[in-house]
Amino acid sequence: MKLTRRIDQGEVIPKWYGVAYEDWLQCQAVCAVVPLNLVIRLGFAIWIFFKYPLRFVQPRTRLAFLEWEVKRLKAKVAVYEDEARARML
Repeated sequence: MKLTRRIDQGEVIPKWYGVAYEDWLQCQAVCAVVPLNLVIRLGFAIWIFFKYPLRFVQPRTRLAFLEWEVKRLKAKVAVYEDEARARML
């Protein structure tokens, strides 16, 4: 009996196995025996937490981004309106 198995998308997870983590690059789930999968999942979650710590975005930064996005979209609309006017003439 193997302790871990890689399961492709759409396959049934074997009996007595649970998902330890998902491998997004290969579209597979890594499954382990039930008590071991919880330990692996916890270790993986801790590793991700330390690799990519939480960074809170300041409200002003969010507002500045939204203002920039509105300006960008207005510029796109203006270009499309100019092209439409040129086609009508």
